[in-house]
Amino acid sequence: MSRHSFVANQAKMQTDPAFLKRTIADCLIYANSEPLENQKRFAARHKIPLRDVAPVACKRFVNGLVQNRYTYEKYREGINAGKGFDFFQVADSL
Repeated sequence: MSRHSFVANQAKMQTDPAFLKRTIADCLIYANSEPLENQKRFAARHKIPLRDVAPVACKRFVNGLVQNRYTYEKYREGINAGKGFDFFQVADSL
């Protein structure tokens, strides 16, 4: 994703409630599609039931984006380090 797209989407989440709602819905789908092993690790770290993993992780992730705690630079650091995008690791860091 380009810096322009990242920043534009981040700004749109702050001003467009419908876009924010769609982002959260997409996040829930993505989080639920992550490998079960990753979901179980996140649940154990946060001492939450497995059924709460997607909502908790997405709340952390989306709030981090909206509050500019997850920046384009952090996104690129993960990609450049060869880590790719580890959703639950990012959610943990926010």
